[in-house]
Amino acid sequence: MEIVKSTDDKLQELGFDKIEESEYSIIYLKECDSYDHKVAILKKHDGRILIQSYDSDLYDEFLIGNTCVGLDYDEMKLFIKKMEEFKHSLERGVK
Repeated sequence: MEIVKSTDDKLQELGFDKIEESEYSIIYLKECDSYDHKVAILKKHDGRILIQSYDSDLYDEFLIGNTCVGLDYDEMKLFIKKMEEFKHSLERGVK
């Protein structure tokens, strides 16, 4: 019998641990050799859902914001799936 893995389980297999979850965001952390890779799924005040992927310790040259970190195909597929799950949970009123 094959057990179906959750999106969070699949992300964890890729090294992303969920470190925070609320009605406004879900944040994952992957500790890489030289940096910490964070991915945030965020609910904006206008209802849009965004994904941000960044190194939380590395700022741009103007100290305005964090530096973007790319996602590969498998990571992006899973984060889009998680974004859809988050959106549907908000629509149902479930955290």
